[in-house]
Amino acid sequence: MLETEENKHVDADATGDGAGAADATADHTNAADATNGANATDAIAGCAGAADATNGSNAPLISVVVPVYKVENYLDRCVESLLAQTYQNLEIILVDDGSPDSCPALCDEWGKRDEHIVVIHKPNGGLSDARNAGVLAAHGDYIGFVDSDDYVAPDMYESLYAHLIEADADVS
Repeated sequence: MLETEENKHVDADATGDGAGAADATADHTNAADATNGANATDAIAGCAGAADATNGSNAPLISVVVPVYKVENYLDRCVESLLAQTYQNLEIILVDDGSPDSCPALCDEWGKRDEHIVVIHKPNGGLSDARNAGVLAAHGDYIGFVDSDDYVAPDMYESLYAHLIEADADVS
């Protein structure tokens, strides 16, 4: 689901465990090639007056929050599918929710490989808490969510954004 900046009414500690969003880091490198797929569902919520462009500096930033926990066999395909998007003005927020496997290191590797990826490491607080941490760290005009064991079609965000504009809607 993509939501506007103004819809970011999220409790940083929704689970009550004191976790909240912590230790946000981003490193910069080149984008990776990706595998195409269509396995996840998503929606987009928009704000009035957003630009019509899907690429370039005039396109609104879409922040994609990806909660990560015990998905070391699926994470690369998920991130590759996000980096392969035809809509290019994306911020990908990988939220390591205290995963006990190799996911924290995989997230860090992705953060070093691509400037569009932000990595957050936090103690385990569950899916909702990880999503909330990602929303709080997001800088986008719109917010989307993708499960880390899923992958998405290369035109998913371009298509969702086009439908949002075409319908003058808040959600796509």
